Amino acid sequence: MTADQKEFSIWSTTDWSKTRVMPRWQGFPTLIALNTAADRFAVYQSWGVRLIRLSTAEAIEGLTDVLPKTSTGKPNFAEFSADGSLLYATVAGRLWVWDTSTNKVCSTPVMYSGGGALSTDNRWLAGSKDDSVFSTKRTDGGLGY
Repeated sequence: MTADQKEFSIWSTTDWSKTRVMPRWQGFPTLIALNTAADRFAVYQSWGVRLIRLSTAEAIEGLTDVLPKTSTGKPNFAEFSADGSLLYATVAGRLWVWDTSTNKVCSTPVMYSGGGALSTDNRWLAGSKDDSVFSTKRTDGGLGY
């Protein structure tokens, strides 16, 4: 899936042909994560993260506004678990996990970093930590969950 100024596009990786186009709605949504098997994708829009049904391009009812709103920019890292039930995202200096089956979230302490990676088997989540420039005690390093 790709996005440009006018549309979201679904591509076939077999021959790189465009298989579907969805007009990009107002408010400048930015694609941040996709899970085709779970029929969903995530966008950053209006300082928040929204989940969208891939088949209809409509917001998934009841799954909005649980991650904090931030004007510091889109998440640098966002990825769905293999089954699409969890969305991992960096928002407001923290790594968040959004359980879309319960619509609940949890987060790490402030990490001041937007990096992250999810292992292909969904067993490990790695994030980087960088203390604030105002910190008197440096604890830079990686975190694994």
